[in-house]
Amino acid sequence: MATVAVVAHSRKSLGGGLPELRRILARQGVTDPLWYEVKKSRRAPRCARRAAAKGADVMFVWGGDGTVQRCIDAVTDTGTAVAILPAGTANLLTANVGKILGGVEAFPQARPDDGRLELGVVRARNPVQWPRTFGRLALGHPERSPFVEVTQGRKFKIRFDQKVRFELDGGARPASRNLRIKVHPSSVTVCVPPTSR
Repeated sequence: MATVAVVAHSRKSLGGGLPELRRILARQGVTDPLWYEVKKSRRAPRCARRAAAKGADVMFVWGGDGTVQRCIDAVTDTGTAVAILPAGTANLLTANVGKILGGVEAFPQARPDDGRLELGVVRARNPVQWPRTFGRLALGHPERSPFVEVTQGRKFKIRFDQKVRFELDGGARPASRNLRIKVHPSSVTVCVPPTSR
């Protein structure tokens, strides 16, 4: 039987809470999982590393974007699979980030398992250009917009002419003129429910 771990942000809620998660796991035969609860997401990586070191095959991460991202980073290249239980406010990481505006696919060619990141730069600036841009996005053809540049790759180095604020893990970060993004293909396995027919 697989060794199961749970790393939970105890201040986050989802459904019937952590007691319900224990009952669900017990119904599946997991009666004594490695169990770690934290009150702050910054404490989650230590627990995730401990679970991986104890041989966790699957680690359920209960929390928001910060908790999830920190746990994923902690078990990268360990062989521990991650099952995300989105109990945060926005849960941006677990949402399909290739979709915007209630389901418009921004990058229809994007694949979560091809080892590449799709990057789009939008240069629309006024009330005439934005609707045209969203129209192309809605049709699934961002590359056909004169106001969008789309590319894909494994490494990006971005330099702005002025400092720009950005978000990471659902939280605002200090403004910066430089961003470096690197993809680490196949570094973590993410468990997802089977698709419904």
